[in-house]
Amino acid sequence: MRPLSLCALVLLHFMSLITVAEAGSDIKHNVSISESSLPLQQTPAAPMPIVATSEEAVEPKPGTNESQQDTKKRKNPWLELHGEARYIYGEGRFDIDADVQTPFGKRHMHQHSKLILPQHRIRLEPTLHLSDSWRLTGMLEDSRDHHVSANNRHAYLKRLYMQHDAGSVQYTFGRFNQFMNDGNIIDEQLDGIRVNLKPQKGFSASLAYGRTHKPYSWQQKTGLLAEVAYQRPDSRWNHKLEYLNMRATETVPESFIMPGTNLYAEEDRFRRQEIWSLYNSYDFTPHLRGSVELLRSTGWRAEGAAERDYGWVGTLLIHYVHQPNKLGDWDAWIRYYCQPSSSYITHTMDAQPTFFNNYAGFKGWCARYEVVVGKGLVLILEGFYLNNRHDRGLHQTERVLGFSLTQVF
Repeated sequence: MRPLSLCALVLLHFMSLITVAEAGSDIKHNVSISESSLPLQQTPAAPMPIVATSEEAVEPKPGTNESQQDTKKRKNPWLELHGEARYIYGEGRFDIDADVQTPFGKRHMHQHSKLILPQHRIRLEPTLHLSDSWRLTGMLEDSRDHHVSANNRHAYLKRLYMQHDAGSVQYTFGRFNQFMNDGNIIDEQLDGIRVNLKPQKGFSASLAYGRTHKPYSWQQKTGLLAEVAYQRPDSRWNHKLEYLNMRATETVPESFIMPGTNLYAEEDRFRRQEIWSLYNSYDFTPHLRGSVELLRSTGWRAEGAAERDYGWVGTLLIHYVHQPNKLGDWDAWIRYYCQPSSSYITHTMDAQPTFFNNYAGFKGWCARYEVVVGKGLVLILEGFYLNNRHDRGLHQTERVLGFSLTQVF
């Protein structure tokens, strides 16, 4: 049997194993998420990890092969290993205000919740270089929540995918991370295939088709994701146009619909979503960049109703040249969100956008500072102040502060 055929069989075997294994390990975690779409009397679910959980930092950007650029010529096959160890601490404060009709007239009600999230995470990412153009990459992850043990994720295989470089085209298939632009529309594991066209005269493109990886089949969405980017070598402008169209193939079981409401779990706000994103950035100086992402989205609910809305995300990035091994190197940015609830599948932000229920969307600020405090050791400080974008009978406020220490190796 040829080596490539053997690798393909191994890949398919592991994909079937991790799908079954993760379904069981995620049950408690996802039940708590489904309760985060809360009415007034409920307590919001714990916020997502406060510091950067963007997968972009671990997996090379589409169309690049950083490992081949940074390593000397070796005899194939050979194994490359990278990883990180991270400690996260965050505190979130959630407030809900509403005027409720009672037999004695309208009465103002207020609910306040405070949640703390101490967590550590370890990742190992081995890459087996089969030849100069074929690579098999996996990722092992172990995540422990020191406050809510039900959120613990013991060592499991998070990703497994094959990559092949064929001239200016790169093929990726298996279970990989799909991170589009700044992660404001999707940052999620995808079971499928992706084709990247490497930069040609300033143009690059990416086309992916697959299914989001979730423990329950009715939580998964399948569809098409596309991106076209353009940047001239001598220009300060950068442009990206992205398109996403994904739908669920199964309906939500009634047991997961909150009694007396039409609210669903976080992943199931919409049974189908179509999202357009136009991203434009401008480099004012070599260390100062501004960007605006314009969003247009449509979401179809389970009962057939459709939400069509517009939004935008603006970012000012300072000193964005970042080298993890250069002591004292830093970057910082401030960002403003104004997003409808239909404009994202899984958001990369480190707060909790799903706290804003009733399809209200969210708006508000985020500030972040990142500095290298040791060789491969990065400190991140981050804060959020968010409100619901539309008034759907509730006024919701979310305030999050946190930090992380990450050792990259």
